[in-house]
Amino acid sequence: MGNIYTYWKTAESLQISTDMDNCVKCPESHYANAQQTHCLEKAVTFLAYENPLGMALSCIALGCSVLTVGVLGVFVKHHHTPIVKANNQALTYILLITLTFQLDNEIKGS
Repeated sequence: MGNIYTYWKTAESLQISTDMDNCVKCPESHYANAQQTHCLEKAVTFLAYENPLGMALSCIALGCSVLTVGVLGVFVKHHHTPIVKANNQALTYILLITLTFQLDNEIKGS
């Protein structure tokens, strides 16, 4: 038979063996090392607003949201003009409002 890796929990880490009776995969919060002899815990990382990248992405989302609201305002203000009537007004309003809500959710971190 080929090598079948078994993972079992020890005091320090998760260990791997070739015993078929106890064959279980590493949990989602762990990954196997390069030699597949231990399961190592995955590092949890997230993007915070205090980080420069988090701040930049939040500002970009806020700017896009303001731009979308501005475009929606122009469409509503000039709803009687031929170019706005030529576009599907209902669809345009739905898309712009949906885009605004989506960008607002990105800013809030949902």
